[in-house]
Amino acid sequence: MNSKADIQKQFYKIYKGHISISEFEEWLYKTQEIENIYNHDFYFNLLDLDYRKKHIKTELVKIIEMEIPRGV
Repeated sequence: MNSKADIQKQFYKIYKGHISISEFEEWLYKTQEIENIYNHDFYFNLLDLDYRKKHIKTELVKIIEMEIPRGV
């Protein structure tokens, strides 16, 4: 089970480029706790993204920052 701190570490890793988009996407689908810790809409918005798009990281970061500001 992933804690809020574990989940935030993954978001930090994607901000910093320490994991690839495909690694993040794979982790996202395995981590349903995101919905319980944050909320359904946030998790759905993450799942709804097309992770094959060219500028997906920009879209992804915008969604994450709405829920978890950088540095938190």
